[in-house]
Parts: sequence; structure tokens; C-alpha cells
Amino acid sequence: MEMEKVSKIHVNIKYAILILVSFVILTGTSLFFLYMGEGWYNSINKPFFAPSTTTGIVIWLVTYITIAFAAYKTLNSNYGSRREKALRLLLITITMLAIWSFLFYFKNDTWASFVDLLLLMVSSFFLIKEEYLIDSKAAWLLVAYYVWLGLISVLNYNIVMLN
Repeated sequence: MEMEKVSKIHVNIKYAILILVSFVILTGTSLFFLYMGEGWYNSINKPFFAPSTTTGIVIWLVTYITIAFAAYKTLNSNYGSRREKALRLLLITITMLAIWSFLFYFKNDTWASFVDLLLLMVSSFFLIKEEYLIDSKAAWLLVAYYVWLGLISVLNYNIVMLN
């Protein structure tokens, strides 16, 4: 029994460190790519509903916080293989978010970034589904993130069409 607790703590620490490092990398790279691509972003045609850079940064940071909260709830759950699956989906989501920032702001590839967003929405759907079985409050926060992804996808698609 005591050995089982030690093992669970080890797994939690391992995933906690991995997710924390991932969030630091995600936030850092997103801000770096945004900084590098801000001139390009300001020069392209955008639909009327495109948020300002400042608004976008604030919304993304709130989004990252909601994802971190879901990660925290998942890390502290006792759902075994379900927890492991949710954490893997979470790491995929974090990675795909970083790839989107790279493609959109750094490479200025609006089409590839749009495809990445569509794939991100699919993986995020499965993350929300899995998270709901672990903690429904965390899942509902992820639904807000999912809605934001949908809006960003529409914005990204419109940018593809306008440029």
C-alpha cells in the first residue's frame, strides 16, 4: 500500500514537471513568435472581428491558465489509465499550440496554421471528453478554451482568404 502511494507521487511529479516545462516553453515561444511576427500580423488584411494584439495575448494567457488548471486537476486524480490518457492528450494540445504559434506568427503560413488548428480542435475535443470523466469543472473550463479555438480557427481561415 505504501509503495503504491510513492509510485503515484512519482508519476504526479514526473507529469507535473513535464507539464510545467511545457507551459513555460509554450508561453515563451508563443510570446517570442508573436513578437517576431507582430509586424507581419499588423500588415496583413484581417476581418473586422480580429482582436487587437493585446487582447489576443490576454485571452491566450487566460486560456493557458485554464489548461493548467485542468492539468492540475488531472494530475491529482486517482483515475489511473484515464489520467494517463488525459495527460497525453494535454501534452499533445500544448505541443500543437506551440506549433500553431510557430506556423502563424514566425513562418507566416496561414494555411498550415489553419490545418494545425483543425487538428488541435480534434485533439482538444478528446481531451475535454476525457477530462469530463475526471473532473467536470475542469472540462467546462476547457470548453471555453475550445470555443476560443473555434473563433481563432474562423479568424485564421478568414486571414487565409483575405491574403
